[in-house]
Amino acid sequence: MKAYVVKAKAKLGKLPSKEICRDLLYEDSLERKLDIIRANKSEIPNIYSKKDMEIFLSNSLYDDLNSFLKFLKGEEKNFFIKYISKFELQLIQLIVQAILNEHLKDSLDIIKREKFSRNINVSKDDDFQTFVEKSKSTRYYRTLYPFLNENMQKGSIIFLISNSLNKFYYRDLLEETKKLPKNLGKELREFIGNKIDIFNIEMLFRLKNYFILNDYEIFNYLIEGGKYLKTEDLKKLSKLSLDKVKEKILGSPYNSLFNNSSNFYKAKQDLLSDNSKRLNNSKYDLLKLIYIVDMMEISNKNIISMLEFDETFDKDEKKRYIIKRW
Repeated sequence: MKAYVVKAKAKLGKLPSKEICRDLLYEDSLERKLDIIRANKSEIPNIYSKKDMEIFLSNSLYDDLNSFLKFLKGEEKNFFIKYISKFELQLIQLIVQAILNEHLKDSLDIIKREKFSRNINVSKDDDFQTFVEKSKSTRYYRTLYPFLNENMQKGSIIFLISNSLNKFYYRDLLEETKKLPKNLGKELREFIGNKIDIFNIEMLFRLKNYFILNDYEIFNYLIEGGKYLKTEDLKKLSKLSLDKVKEKILGSPYNSLFNNSSNFYKAKQDLLSDNSKRLNNSKYDLLKLIYIVDMMEISNKNIISMLEFDETFDKDEKKRYIIKRW
């Protein structure tokens, strides 16, 4: 077992236990919930708000990921850097949304407190064109640039930029797997392929629900490279009505996405969690590391969700927002 996995396993062991998560889930007072979290993580400073806790957890994750990077080498390191770039990409999506909704001045101070924002060049007075021009030296520029000439509603362009950034991210990961040893690359492509399938199903659901697009336009917003949903499958799904798409997915390994017992977000996050957990059984240390990183991310998401719950949520409602980790 490589040093980075040993270090990552130690971090995994310090994540909140089932018992602590149960206590957080059933506590309504924000102050008492923060006390429970601090009792589990002694290094947490005096924090009195959900946003401060969210930033603390994000920055702790940033520090942990960079500590793992010190032990990685060669193409494994390059892949891992590309994999964890999703956290930077999420902030770019937030910045684009803030610019287009004209509240960047209000949001930027908080965004800049996140360590994942360190390589993002943005100022409070930036409009979208300025932000894109500032990104010219980054790997995201070619994805953002075409939207400078788009003339559509804010909500639509925000969604489509987010879609394009995600497409870029997954395509980039698939290309990176080709540089790794054959069997390691194959396992990673299966893992990424499942994520792409889930992404495409979500896109089909949203595009057919909220946009008026022809079949070709819908197909254009999907990503090739999925594990089960190949190019021809995506073309066929693009032509179907939303109800027919649901019927097809209900006959696939992703049928839980349209199971009436849970909402789509919960079903999607649980599927992604299960996909990550399979990596823990791999013989490859890089895959074990990715599993641990994903569990750390899920733990943070769950903590933030639980901080939002108060007495207006009943137990069943709370559980609908908690992602499976065990």
